[in-house]
Amino acid sequence: MRELCRRGLAAILLTFPLAQGAQAAPFCVESAGALRECLYHDITQCKEAAARRGGFCTVNAAAVKTPQYAGAFCLMDSGMKPECHFPDGETCNQAARARNGVCFENVRAMTTDPYRLDRPLFKGGR
Repeated sequence: MRELCRRGLAAILLTFPLAQGAQAAPFCVESAGALRECLYHDITQCKEAAARRGGFCTVNAAAVKTPQYAGAFCLMDSGMKPECHFPDGETCNQAARARNGVCFENVRAMTTDPYRLDRPLFKGGR
């Protein structure tokens, strides 16, 4: 009985890291009525799975590092490096369609201008 318990525990421990690694994939399939599946390391496979499920392919923000001082939207394609220079979703989506990629919101983007002064302009002499 003890041996059976040890084998069961070993099987669980060996499976757990694999499940965590699967969740770290950069691309996810989202569809209505189903959990988000972040299992895809290739954009083409993600889009094919999304089409089969009637869903869409997204980027796993937890697995992709984006720059803080960049555009509000990023494009990621099979090159696996996010390009975050898009000011709006429309231009990003146009580029994503042309390059067979995925556009996503850069959650780390600065929402204010880092060079803006936070004090009133000096008025008066001198």
